[in-house]
Amino acid sequence: MSLTAGTAIALAKLGSSEAAKKALANVIEKVVTLATEKGLKWIQDWKNQNSLELVHKRLRGIRSVKTVWQIEKHVDLLKFYYPSKVIINDQRRTIRDLADFGCDDSLVVQGTVGQGKSIFFRYLVSKEVYNGQVIPLFVELRRVAAGSTLVDHIASELTTLGLPSTSETVAFLAEHGKLILFLDAFDEVKDDQRPELLAQMEQLLTRSEKLRILVSSRPDSGIAASPKFRVVNLSPLDVGTREYEAVIQRIAPSQDIALQVVQGINKASFDLRQLLTTPLMVTLLVFRYQADQSIPEQVVDFYSRLFDLLLNRHDGSKPGYRRPRTSKAGDKALEDIFSGICFLTRRKQQGSFSKRDLVKITQEAITATGQLLDAEHVFHDLVHITCLILVEGDECRFLHKSVQEYHAALFIREQPDESIKSFLQTAMRGSNWNVWLTELRFLEEMIPYTFFKWLAIPDIREAFGMGPADQATDLVPSKELAIRVFGNFEILVEDMRVYAYRSSDRWCSQYASLLFANEISARASDLPMNELLPSKRPVDSGANASAQGKTRRLHARQMGSSDSFRLKALLLHPAFPHLVTVAMNALDTLRARLIEYESHVDRVERQQPMFSLLNDATPVKSG
Repeated sequence: MSLTAGTAIALAKLGSSEAAKKALANVIEKVVTLATEKGLKWIQDWKNQNSLELVHKRLRGIRSVKTVWQIEKHVDLLKFYYPSKVIINDQRRTIRDLADFGCDDSLVVQGTVGQGKSIFFRYLVSKEVYNGQVIPLFVELRRVAAGSTLVDHIASELTTLGLPSTSETVAFLAEHGKLILFLDAFDEVKDDQRPELLAQMEQLLTRSEKLRILVSSRPDSGIAASPKFRVVNLSPLDVGTREYEAVIQRIAPSQDIALQVVQGINKASFDLRQLLTTPLMVTLLVFRYQADQSIPEQVVDFYSRLFDLLLNRHDGSKPGYRRPRTSKAGDKALEDIFSGICFLTRRKQQGSFSKRDLVKITQEAITATGQLLDAEHVFHDLVHITCLILVEGDECRFLHKSVQEYHAALFIREQPDESIKSFLQTAMRGSNWNVWLTELRFLEEMIPYTFFKWLAIPDIREAFGMGPADQATDLVPSKELAIRVFGNFEILVEDMRVYAYRSSDRWCSQYASLLFANEISARASDLPMNELLPSKRPVDSGANASAQGKTRRLHARQMGSSDSFRLKALLLHPAFPHLVTVAMNALDTLRARLIEYESHVDRVERQQPMFSLLNDATPVKSG
């Protein structure tokens, strides 16, 4: 499979430096002319030729990234970019330009781990530079410091780009539609900073109707519920059409390697294709196959040898050669410390640090893993040998957030049983679940017995209100049970789409949350919108009874009407049988998982008495 001719031509055009310069000069000329007409003198310096060269160079630099397979130097994303697809109105659409979204709304672009959200935004910024209509600004939201305003940060980013700006400059550009913001990774913003940051985005959009903002995020960050944004989801790679083969051809160092990888996929003893739904998974597969010709079998296997392969990738090139390590640490010690660093930084909910702070965290990890090593030396080896920590100026960040999350899970897995039990029980509560969601998914594969026993089973049994002696096989799903399990959900109807969100005001089963949200998403096209957007709010017989007869307030928007309301009221109301069906299906799935998990735990525990015999090595004499 290869790129279409249209895509190839579009990427080739983006590579034209002179065309980009002309387009950039055009938009800056328009901005300066408009500012002059308004009597604004402070923007005149933008027309300076040296300034134009600097802006072009720095905007072009947005295309330069480091990847797992090209880890020691930056590479132009146009050399490996595969066009992203999004789901709009249940249709899968290739996005080669902002016009392909089919609307001028501000957007939340949601994607799971490794779907290439940042690469997608960087590509779109490059395309907007070439189009020459607005100034595109790529902002990593994790860099917005606590206590700083988004507008001030945008002004600072414009200044760094080579366009000296103040908050007044930002307001002027936004008001006249000469600025488009690409705000990357809202999910990487700390939980306690998100509400204020979102409020500032909404305020910007309210004040400047011509401003357009695109925000990328993983699901469940909270931003999708904002009435100011339309939500679109990045589409997984299409396994049926072998879309992963096109990605392999883009990133493999040669056609021979690409062919070998595809043949390895076809010969795998299991259906490996089902794991190749994101560019990151394909990239990790190519990197690993190129290194040792092995094929991973689970998601954790894609990451399991990454550290070792990167640590020793040069050592096999010369017989007897071993790259010198400043720390003198062995492979296992370095990986244990790196995993400790990942856990400690994930607990802080951060992905980037100053060098000084990360060296301190390295010392904490050394102490936590019982090593006696110099933190500066260990830090040096992790940066310069593995390249899993990237240093740019004084900022240190991880090569990819999922690497940080995998190794945080690895650190948890290596702890004593009681510590793991305590972590899982804590992670099940409140907002902790969203913070550790990816680590928990890794742990489910790494330590299924422990995960099922101390997290999944208690979580589901509590949701069902089951006592210690109650059997899952005796459970009968009912409407009353659906109300109990999904009673504090909210659903958002937006642009004829339906999204489910768990309220954070009280506990709700995490497994039930994910299952119901998935059921809502899968069945959205079956849900009649006239049922979901009634003129009167449906009322339950409990706390919402006083709301009877009140008119629902629908927020009109360009794309249609949207509103959010409590699912409990919907489940109790006879007008919404479709949602009750969705809830009942989720209950059936939840019950089946409980039976499966308890069976697994029971099977393991029946084997434990046999394994306990290993504690006594004394031979038993027969007769």
